[in-house]
Amino acid sequence: MLPNGINQGEIVFYDIQGKEIKRFKVDKTFNSLLISTADIPAGTYFYQLQTDAQNSGGKKMVVIK
Repeated sequence: MLPNGINQGEIVFYDIQGKEIKRFKVDKTFNSLLISTADIPAGTYFYQLQTDAQNSGGKKMVVIK
């Protein structure tokens, strides 16, 4: 969910070296996100919610194939 008072933002995924690999726009109706990992190799990735007002702390995601 987006923080109170924020209507839109982006979820950005990064690889272990910090290179951006995916970006998804979200709006105030955002509740969950289902993504396909078919086009990215197995490994560790990080994601972050970014808005005009703030960036949330990042989280880790591990892709296993």
